[in-house]
Amino acid sequence: MCESSGCSGTNRIVSSMTVSRAMRSGIQVIIVLLAICSLNSSQPLMQSRQSYKGLRGLLPNPQSYAKGFNRVVYYHDQAVAVIDINKNNEMQNCDIIEVYEPNEAMEVLTNLSIISRPTEISFSQMTSLMLRCEVLDAMQPSYTKEKDTPNGALERANLFSTHALNLFAGIAPGTKWCGTGDVAENYHDLGIDAEVDRCCRTHDLCPVKIRSHRSRYNLTNYSLYSK
Repeated sequence: MCESSGCSGTNRIVSSMTVSRAMRSGIQVIIVLLAICSLNSSQPLMQSRQSYKGLRGLLPNPQSYAKGFNRVVYYHDQAVAVIDINKNNEMQNCDIIEVYEPNEAMEVLTNLSIISRPTEISFSQMTSLMLRCEVLDAMQPSYTKEKDTPNGALERANLFSTHALNLFAGIAPGTKWCGTGDVAENYHDLGIDAEVDRCCRTHDLCPVKIRSHRSRYNLTNYSLYSK
């Protein structure tokens, strides 16, 4: 009896240990699966977006197609220039896209390659192109005037509240690009003080820069603004 009871007790202990190990193994498998799912869900997906900050639409508008415009893409480091040119190779429209992170640059260039093969250019070529874009932008109808000119007391009040919110966000009154970042919708979106804003926009979209409290090019920017 004693031997039988001892064996039975031993068997129960062994069975219990086996079940315990199986449960632990099952729990470990579940934890690993959850970790994998969490990792996969946190990975950024490459999406074919139709618009980017600084670009009004991935494709030229129908009017541009009707006029026979072609879209070309140039890039250097943190800046991508999307240019519409006519049959005489004259610039008709220009948008500058900021791509600070390498994955942003890869996404933008991959999606823009659908319409035009991106061409890498030098820093001096990009800054020269950006200057031409700025001149062209100043000659075109103002996106800001169409969007932000108040027509009544209510609209003026809304505009004032917008300026107040921008100030709290670290943006200088009357501008959308001057301050700690920007609140512009695209490259052509400027504040009421358009001339000042253009200067800040050029600084913000510089193809080689280091953002506030960030490190790059073996340098660290400890200031409140990009350099």
